[in-house]
Amino acid sequence: MQDENINDPSRGFHGGIIMTPRGIHLPLFPNELDSEGWGEEFADVIANHPNAAAAVALAGDLPVADIRITLHPTEKDQHGLPIPHIRKVYHDNGNALLSYGFKRLTEMFQSLGAGKV
Repeated sequence: MQDENINDPSRGFHGGIIMTPRGIHLPLFPNELDSEGWGEEFADVIANHPNAAAAVALAGDLPVADIRITLHPTEKDQHGLPIPHIRKVYHDNGNALLSYGFKRLTEMFQSLGAGKV
């Protein structure tokens, strides 16, 4: 699955991705299909999908000047300390990498006969 970890700018981005299997566990796995967390679709996944697989595409982010961690000016934690405020801005290259990785993983699972990706 690591054959996408090459720099080939003709794909529309710089860098590569590593696709790797990852563990799936109940009850969290159905939440990845339906982030709302409960209901009929959640129960259907548990009851009717005994065979499941998961993978992740890992990609590097280019530095972006607006990515930073600052301390919140008014919000405090239980110890009275300012809570961190994380600002994450995705670079266009990172968005292209992730989109490509999702597409490749979708193609892989569909080629293996996945009923739902």
